[in-house]
Amino acid sequence: MTDEFTEQVDVYKERYKAARSQADHWRHKYEFLQKRIEQAVELLEKGTIETDEILADLLFAYANKDEDSSHTFEFDAVRNAVVYLLKNYSGQKYTKDFFLGAWEEIKQKAKAVEI
Repeated sequence: MTDEFTEQVDVYKERYKAARSQADHWRHKYEFLQKRIEQAVELLEKGTIETDEILADLLFAYANKDEDSSHTFEFDAVRNAVVYLLKNYSGQKYTKDFFLGAWEEIKQKAKAVEI
């Protein structure tokens, strides 16, 4: 083999190594982003399930409320909703003080009825 041919082979080897390194870099980035997306989807699904459960409990409590006395499931449904809202609510319509105030009022009513 000639020196010129050997030099060309070496150039192509270096280009191959650089291309391979770049491909590995992008593959790692893709895998990292794929994992992050999967984690985000899991969190969204978990949040949706949690929200669905809280709303279902509130609906059940409302549909089965007794005007004469309160039940533990009503109290629990509202408590869970307040805890969830304090952690997750980001809207503009209500404030955390509203949630806490409503919760305190409900607790006072529950003490009066003695759940």
